[in-house]
Amino acid sequence: MARQEESSKVAASRKFLGQNESLLAFDPEMTAVMGAIIESLTLDQIAPGKRVILRALPRNRELQSRLMLLGLLIGSAADVVQTRRRGPTLIRVRNTLVAIGFEEAKTILVDVPK
Repeated sequence: MARQEESSKVAASRKFLGQNESLLAFDPEMTAVMGAIIESLTLDQIAPGKRVILRALPRNRELQSRLMLLGLLIGSAADVVQTRRRGPTLIRVRNTLVAIGFEEAKTILVDVPK
């Protein structure tokens, strides 16, 4: 059962990445972090208090560079501190608070360890 759930998450991740070809993506085969099954969502869908692993960033070079300068690197962990409906998402990356606009948060794919 866990294997089937795991493969459905990989399929969902591939579908998301296929529909969003403008993303710089992490390996879609990565289905576990430290042995835990994960769920892939966009950053705007994550509730405060959750820890996430960044999986994909937009391919827009300017936005990508800005996010990377702020410490948002593919594979790095971040804690969601605050979200606002259709507003910015506040995350903590390496002890730094970073505000991500709503439209930008919709383009960042993250994994949520369960």
